[in-house]
Amino acid sequence: MLGGPPVGMNSDHVLFVRSNDHTSLKNPLPAAWPDHVSMRCPTGSYTLTGVRRAAGAEPRHPRDALAAALRNLVIGEPVTEELVAVYPLYARTTLPDEPWGTLDAALRDGTFEIRDGKQTRRVEARNAGDRPVLLFAGELLAGGHQDRIVVHDTRVPPGRAWADVAVYCAEPGRSVGRTDRFDAAPVLAPPDLRGLLAVDAGQPAVWAGIRRRLDALGVRSPTGSLRALYASGPVPARVRALAQRLGDLPTRDVRTVGVAYGSDRGLIAAECFASNTLLCQAWPRVLAAAAAHAAVRLSLIHI
Repeated sequence: MLGGPPVGMNSDHVLFVRSNDHTSLKNPLPAAWPDHVSMRCPTGSYTLTGVRRAAGAEPRHPRDALAAALRNLVIGEPVTEELVAVYPLYARTTLPDEPWGTLDAALRDGTFEIRDGKQTRRVEARNAGDRPVLLFAGELLAGGHQDRIVVHDTRVPPGRAWADVAVYCAEPGRSVGRTDRFDAAPVLAPPDLRGLLAVDAGQPAVWAGIRRRLDALGVRSPTGSLRALYASGPVPARVRALAQRLGDLPTRDVRTVGVAYGSDRGLIAAECFASNTLLCQAWPRVLAAAAAHAAVRLSLIHI
């Protein structure tokens, strides 16, 4: 299972990322790197605000893998949708596809279960399939005693045993449910909210972050659920608009392994995956996160 203790990132690491050799890039890296950078690959899950790695994985230091991944990226020409500019990230070389399944596909197959436990910060998962299932950091789990957000990219191997998955509560106004099982809500939390997860900011900070976004968009939720952000208000329309422009972006070039997106204030977030296949599987969630961030940004401009 991916995850582990966070490794603090100081300004030297940020400077290192920004001082890569840009000569082969079609566009230079922005002056300000985003607050949230996710790298998903077989050696672990890495973020700029907090680095997490698989136990016993190589390379020996997570920073080395992060640096290598960034050096391997070429930034493509942006596609703009109102306040969001999306830059494709191309890999000069790609890692072999990993035999990973995603949560929604495994649940549809009936080979994967997630159940609520006795702890708000933990749920349990069991994988009866024949390949590992990858839960994305920031992925929303719907159901149980209350909706939850997955804290780290988590790889659940096949097997009969239940495995713990670290989560935060994403629905403070509910504590009971019709079932203790969870379904996948095919969205990721907005990137700045995932930044709170990466640094383990604590449950009150996560709840406050959800509430600020609901209030900014005028979305009413009796239980204060993050899921409501994607179900009503301006976000669904923005998801559709982004999907119309960018829905096929990962399939336009098999070298595409991620995206970076930003606004006139600079780069917001970057998502990078080990392969084009994994990006394609995650793409609807990535689009939803970008749409949610753009909707909140637009609402603040109009206030």
